[in-house]
Amino acid sequence: MHRAANGKPWLFPGDAGIVGIATDTAVETALPTAHLDDIPAIAAMMRRSAMSIEDVLARSAAEN
Repeated sequence: MHRAANGKPWLFPGDAGIVGIATDTAVETALPTAHLDDIPAIAAMMRRSAMSIEDVLARSAAEN
């Protein structure tokens, strides 16, 4: 999530874990984007990139 009024820098593209952006400003990216006020679009974006808890745990175990 990025809100322009906060004046903070973007976290992408430096964070490979970011798979989509919810924002209230225009952004040039190949990542999926949604406006902060578009809750259904944000939810759909999250569902598309969600992992099962089993996959999360397996990935975590492999990294440690």
